[in-house]
Amino acid sequence: MTERATGPIRLDLSIALLATAIASLGPLTMTMYLPAMPALTADLGAPEALAKLTLTVYLLSFAFGQLVYGPVSDRLGRRPALAMGLVIYCLASALAAVAPSIEWLLVARLIQGFGACAGPTIARAMIRDLYSGTAAARAMSVIGMTIAVAPAAGQVFGGLMTEVGSWRWIFVILGIFGIAIFVLSSRRLRETNVRPDPTATRFVTMVTNYALLLSSRRYLAYVLAVSCCVGGLFAYAASAPFVLISIVGISAVDYGFLGLFPVAGTFLGTLTINRFAHRVPLIRLVWLGLASSATAGIGQFILLTLGDVNVPIVIGSMTLWMFGFGLLMPGAMAGALGPFPRIAGSASALMGFCQMGIGALGTLLSAALNDGYVLSLALAPAIMGVIGIVAFALLHRKEAVSGA
Repeated sequence: MTERATGPIRLDLSIALLATAIASLGPLTMTMYLPAMPALTADLGAPEALAKLTLTVYLLSFAFGQLVYGPVSDRLGRRPALAMGLVIYCLASALAAVAPSIEWLLVARLIQGFGACAGPTIARAMIRDLYSGTAAARAMSVIGMTIAVAPAAGQVFGGLMTEVGSWRWIFVILGIFGIAIFVLSSRRLRETNVRPDPTATRFVTMVTNYALLLSSRRYLAYVLAVSCCVGGLFAYAASAPFVLISIVGISAVDYGFLGLFPVAGTFLGTLTINRFAHRVPLIRLVWLGLASSATAGIGQFILLTLGDVNVPIVIGSMTLWMFGFGLLMPGAMAGALGPFPRIAGSASALMGFCQMGIGALGTLLSAALNDGYVLSLALAPAIMGVIGIVAFALLHRKEAVSGA
């Protein structure tokens, strides 16, 4: 992919701000409650494995839900699909806040994931409605720099709330945030899908569209690249709170603030791609992002295997991982969605499904490797990093050879 931009792009400010808030809903919902996982485990008297499943079911629901919202937004428009998701999300957040047991919380997180997934699905489709090619990558990177701040702020806030209050208030705040986005989008968001497809939600059409996407080597190459990076990130997210809080002994507040470092890595990566996307072919930035994340995962595994678990190794490795993710994500999204403007919602949905599905597999791998710390924390990201590079290399090579 060698398409280049001729200069800076101009973003519709209202769309950019709303897309940022909408897209941040999913990662914010995940990161804000991570520092509280040990606390809610103790409060509900639940095994650690079941506590990790609250993340897994959220990701699985998040993944499958996007397959619904994508075609719905292609048929009815982005606004109605988003409104439906936000209503479900707010109700689920209320259920999570009053959960009397881990089983109740698992159900609430399942429903919450189905509602939250509307946000990033619609945001990606909105950007594709407005931009294409390298311009879309730069637009996504501009929004991505702002989105990078939301998970860090959420993790810090979640740590503080866990220390001074209750983990239940985290879900109350998330519900209020969902209500605010619903109100703002209802009043300010203009419809970007100007040519809705009345057949988009028909079963045959959905199957045909998804089959078309899955038959594209280019689409699969970019989707698997970013999905494996997400899988490694979520594997880390499932284990890091237990390792750093329960084993290393840092506080939930400290864990929340340490999350600023990986997010700074993401911010630097998206800043880099926004600066150089019009000068350097996006494929090179994607390769650099993959290499950075894989190096971080493999390096962390080696260091933790040879030495003691400590904060600099864990946080430093994940900061490098997230720098790679920041480089990879905008170009991969633009590369995957670019050829499919008529089914941008479905293409965005399937991409999100793969990301969250592989992310859920990462958390399951982390749980299966639960040896205390080294394997659960370090091996899963290393495996995901290697798979991402191999998959992209094979599929992209086949695309170049076949001309697909």
